[in-house]
Amino acid sequence: MKMWMGVCVVALLCACSGNNDDNNSTSDTGSDLGMIADMGDPNNVPVDMGPAIDLPLPVDMGMSDLGGDTGAEDMALDMQEFPDVMAQECAHPTTDPMCPMGEYGAGTFLDSIEIVQDGTCCRDFSGNGVVDNKIGQYMSFLQGATGENINANIDAAVQAGQLAYLFEYANWENEMFDSALDFRVFLGADTDLDYTDNLAGTGAFDLRATSFDMNGDPKWNFDTVRVTNGRMIATNGTLELFFPGLLDEVQMLVTDVRIEADVIPPADLASGGGVTLENGEISGALARNLFYDSMNEAANACTCLQKNVFVYNAGEDEYECDLNMVDQMNCEFDPSSGCRFLANRQACAFFELASSDIDLDADNDGTLDSFSVGVRFTGVPAEIVGRQ
Repeated sequence: MKMWMGVCVVALLCACSGNNDDNNSTSDTGSDLGMIADMGDPNNVPVDMGPAIDLPLPVDMGMSDLGGDTGAEDMALDMQEFPDVMAQECAHPTTDPMCPMGEYGAGTFLDSIEIVQDGTCCRDFSGNGVVDNKIGQYMSFLQGATGENINANIDAAVQAGQLAYLFEYANWENEMFDSALDFRVFLGADTDLDYTDNLAGTGAFDLRATSFDMNGDPKWNFDTVRVTNGRMIATNGTLELFFPGLLDEVQMLVTDVRIEADVIPPADLASGGGVTLENGEISGALARNLFYDSMNEAANACTCLQKNVFVYNAGEDEYECDLNMVDQMNCEFDPSSGCRFLANRQACAFFELASSDIDLDADNDGTLDSFSVGVRFTGVPAEIVGRQ
């Protein structure tokens, strides 16, 4: 349990303030505790504290300490950011036989997902005070050009159980404060084909096989996850986005993903429990080459196309549209809206122009290579029961 952190830090600060020896490092926690003197009678006679007890070193998880500084000032800041709080007795995982058991922890089902189509969400990647969201701008244009309401298509897919993003948590002890927890994202499949309970927060889901890699490990993980004052923030992760009804066949891998949301109490953190989230935001970088390669792969899978619709021009550093009128006519009545879209010459010409309008340097090599992405969401409790 993380409650011991505050006690250890206070003891360590007392030890350091009373020890004028040059060897005043945090690694000497046990011996410093055994040498505290000014706690006895008025004559300042040292009290026999007994044998020194080697307490575990406090783990400093504060935001200010990401650079490795474990000084007393930063530890004090950590105590403010993560105060001593009660842990839920049955937080997953647990060995308590009285607690719910299961392979998976508490879950959240994203009951609303919106690709933000203006500059109000979700992240200023460059630090210039302006929110970056190129994909949102493009989706707004495409909606006007094609008549497809992208967010309405996403909502319909969520309502019909066709698109189910699930969050799963482990080692999360308190819903309002936790300096480190495990957090993963999956695609889910409803277990009873009753989608109304999903939206009500009582749905049960299996995890889709597409959420796992060739080794059977979850695809989408995050390096750092914490909850401060009821705001969960997960950073440095990956995620795939889907645009149902428009680009069904195109899966877009987003990197440098940041997910944050307000945790609504009470949250059941046990296995089989669930968590409600509000004011959620997802931001990240969509690699240009992966995006255009994915559209080409989808176009080759269309029986009416079976060709690359974009060709990379290294001299101009852009992807050029390689569609003609015959291609569009061949796909005009294709049953797949994605294939009809990929054969649309107007949309293709737009993406040719957009290919040189990238705004992020995701790999930090000094060259722009990605599009910024911003998504809003809310989530309701969900039970994760197994995997396909």
